[in-house]
Amino acid sequence: MGFKYLLSSITPLILVFLIVGILSFSLTFIISFSDAIDRMIVILGSGSISTYEEVPLSMLPEGSSVDYVKTGEGILYSENGESLAYLKGFDEGYFDSERGSTMNLVEDASLNGNTLYVSASLSRSLSLEIGDRLTLLLYEEDKNRTRPLLMTIKGIFDSGYAQLDKYLAYVDNSVLSSSGSYEVLIPAGEDVDEVSNALIDNGIFASTYKENYSVLYTNVQSSIQILYIILLAVALPSAFFSSDIARVYIDRDKTAIAPLM
Repeated sequence: MGFKYLLSSITPLILVFLIVGILSFSLTFIISFSDAIDRMIVILGSGSISTYEEVPLSMLPEGSSVDYVKTGEGILYSENGESLAYLKGFDEGYFDSERGSTMNLVEDASLNGNTLYVSASLSRSLSLEIGDRLTLLLYEEDKNRTRPLLMTIKGIFDSGYAQLDKYLAYVDNSVLSSSGSYEVLIPAGEDVDEVSNALIDNGIFASTYKENYSVLYTNVQSSIQILYIILLAVALPSAFFSSDIARVYIDRDKTAIAPLM
């Protein structure tokens, strides 16, 4: 057969492969997107599970971590502006696990004293770099007052989700005066609900990130469901188009075979 005939034969097949490729990519993207946001809520939030009682590692899946954290609020003042800040207190080793790598944390370990970790979006808005100094107006919840602190930027992290970390900053637990809780971070892929129920059965009251951030979690799941509906809307016409191409192939081949017979 001539080139034009071969081209007309291959073109529908290329279109089918193109459609299948786009659908496969879309499905992979949706699943990866969902998993990434879900995990980032855990990393930036209160862990997979939060509790007011220290949890023995023996009761958790292998690779889990338990960290004591505090929370607070304040206002950051720099030479180039000011910003509200949601503060999380932590102890040494908090970023040594999955958090540091997932959040793309860059730090200067030689800096000591009152140090601060800020998000990349917050550092850009205030024009801050590692080593810069700024003032933190800290609200002390137990004394119902505010006090200024001179802080040094020790690290900058970039989670990739500015909507989640825009106002997030980390300080040492000693800076905050509020009561603390424990964050339990279990490896990705583990059943959070099952682990939480096991802790409750052992007398440890615990809540999962799905409960702590129910609105955010529901919104993410709703968005993913919408993407699945769009994918289905594309897949159905593609299926009819593919079957039509198959019918064209069969009809054309029958016409070509008839004279030969």
